[in-house]
Amino acid sequence: MEDCAFDLKTSVELLSIVARGLGHDMVRLRSGCEPCKTKDCCAVLAYYENYDLVPLKVDGRDVEVRFVDGEGNLRSNASMYGEVVRAVHNALENGGTVSGEKRRLHALDIPEFMVKCSLDVV
Repeated sequence: MEDCAFDLKTSVELLSIVARGLGHDMVRLRSGCEPCKTKDCCAVLAYYENYDLVPLKVDGRDVEVRFVDGEGNLRSNASMYGEVVRAVHNALENGGTVSGEKRRLHALDIPEFMVKCSLDVV
């Protein structure tokens, strides 16, 4: 996947809204967690106070992001978090689900202007 010019601040703010809607403080990318492959990161829901991590799921599947590009170079944080935003947006836009351990989000829970800004479609 090519490196896109995502606004990291907007992506992180949007994912924080997603995390709070699911009862957590933030969405983080974590490498080396199961069942991710070697060159993938998993999107996880986390708290500021502790390291309790819950996989972020889109349509019942863990969100995984490659942290290297096709040439073996590390991808930017902005690109990887932007990919998570795109996965969340696509699921919600198409009537899918975004969930954590116990809660689910609906499309109306996410400000559309933030998604469009983050996806660079405004």
